[in-house]
Amino acid sequence: MTIARVQLPFRRLVVPRVIDWLSLVAVFVLALVPRLHLYALVPDPSETADELAYIWAGLTLLTEHFPTSWSWKAAYGESPIYLGIRVVSPWLDHPPLYALIVGALTWLAGARDFLFAPIWPARLLAALLSSLTASLLLLLGRAWAGRSVGLVAGVVFALVPTFVLSGRLALAESLLAPLGVGVLLLALRIGHPSPSTASGRGGEGVRAMTFLCLLCFLAVLAKLPGLMVAVSAGVLLASRGRWRAALAAVASGLAGLAAFVLYGAAIDWTLFRQVFADQSSRATGLDAIP
Repeated sequence: MTIARVQLPFRRLVVPRVIDWLSLVAVFVLALVPRLHLYALVPDPSETADELAYIWAGLTLLTEHFPTSWSWKAAYGESPIYLGIRVVSPWLDHPPLYALIVGALTWLAGARDFLFAPIWPARLLAALLSSLTASLLLLLGRAWAGRSVGLVAGVVFALVPTFVLSGRLALAESLLAPLGVGVLLLALRIGHPSPSTASGRGGEGVRAMTFLCLLCFLAVLAKLPGLMVAVSAGVLLASRGRWRAALAAVASGLAGLAAFVLYGAAIDWTLFRQVFADQSSRATGLDAIP
């Protein structure tokens, strides 16, 4: 009788947690294996020069303390062209966070001259971040609609060829994706708190809110559309009556935007305003289709 009483809580509490952790690891590995297959060669590095933009900017920001990269925006005026690419300095097209990360990895790989920087370190990071996103989608689906939905979401993102190939590209979206899913997960947790989180015991609620605000801040510094990550978290929290948390999330996103503005002002305020205006005039939605 005693053994039966012990086994029942074990099956109800411990076994599901073990299965949850195993499923997380399995989805991560399931996503990582295909993403690592010929990741430095496929897609062909010549298919999009956007990857080089971040690598060059980050590497030069670290080595020369001034971001240099390529851009065709008119705001930069006349600039030298190397191998059909117009090199500009300072480069202010996007916030610096992702560029700094991939630039640091490229530097650790031994690169010092941005024109000869390898692409594989940045693509390796992209593959890891994309695999992490698959596991986070599993958690998000589970929190939103149950274990089976979460598992399907994670497996689909892990194995669909389109996601596999795009998950290798060294673009800021590879960082923005896990940040965005992580923010939504935390917003759901704060919006539907456990008893300990709701009462603040152990500081769970404070830690969750602090982490959410940090991710909202970093999402904007990864790429400006990350501001919508903070707004989405704010809407989700407000819909659950967590008005203070909603305002904190949006304020954190705006703080990230302010940090980018300060970064641009410190480098070249006039050029930053011109590039920002150029970016703001780009076509969006259906208008972007030729």
